[in-house]
Amino acid sequence: MHEARAECDTRDAEHIARHHPTRVLAEIEAKRRLMAEVFSYEAKIDGEWGCGHSADDIAAGLCPETDPSEITALRLLALCYADHPDYRDEWRP
Repeated sequence: MHEARAECDTRDAEHIARHHPTRVLAEIEAKRRLMAEVFSYEAKIDGEWGCGHSADDIAAGLCPETDPSEITALRLLALCYADHPDYRDEWRP
């Protein structure tokens, strides 16, 4: 095997080990669950002090008192994507 190819294979293996699809999917699921908890918490607060919208309503932006783009926990989750071209600077916490 050519030396450059062996080096590439090693780098590929290291990348796959760090970003194994199973681990990446588990991370995505964990972030989805965390977001659901954030919206559930916001709905609880809204039910006690606001207009009683559900977590799904708040996530969809249907509650005038709780704008999802203003929830700090969600801004923090998005921060790791700040170098992505679709990231918006106004999302920055």
